[in-house]
Amino acid sequence: MQVRFEQSTADYLIAEDDPEGARCQSSWNKLWGNSRCGYLNLHHKDSDRFVWRRDVRCIEFNGSHVMGVVPNCTFANQVQIAAYAYDDGNIPYQNASLLAEFNTTLTVGDVYFTRLDFAPDGTQYTLLDGRNATLETHFIAHRNCGHGYQHGYGLGFYFGGVCTAPQTVTACFAKEPTPTDAKHGKASRQAIPAENKPPFVCGTE
Repeated sequence: MQVRFEQSTADYLIAEDDPEGARCQSSWNKLWGNSRCGYLNLHHKDSDRFVWRRDVRCIEFNGSHVMGVVPNCTFANQVQIAAYAYDDGNIPYQNASLLAEFNTTLTVGDVYFTRLDFAPDGTQYTLLDGRNATLETHFIAHRNCGHGYQHGYGLGFYFGGVCTAPQTVTACFAKEPTPTDAKHGKASRQAIPAENKPPFVCGTE
């Protein structure tokens, strides 16, 4: 899946008078993903998703409150992402093994590839740049649920889990096959020509 974050995803700010402000600002929001272990199995039982948030290093906190933005923040216009999984009903934000933050941050306006590769014993999350060069990967181990481990339904973009968006936020997506080397049938790091790229579809919360 190709992903492009719009400026709003690096600008949203919870109000100072919100008693849950720090929790809301630092919580992970959903980007995209899939449930696992069968189409009838609920995603809060088994699933893999990329999640995102505004880079929290640009936010000033005071206890449970958001106090504002760090002046001249080095990480302005950056979005943090993480691998986020449910496994047999175990919750990612209560199990360190099911939530893995990427060290790489994403710059708003730039295009990235994100990929989920399912296996019987877990899922590999891969972040690639716009030319399909791998930037970072994480593997999250899962229970083996049998032959249907890779079957499930799609999970889309939304803000929260914990809170609603304080301002409108937008990210754009395009499903696109991995560029391949026609001669060898292997993945290539060459960019797909612009005229062959699918259109982006944007999600707003």
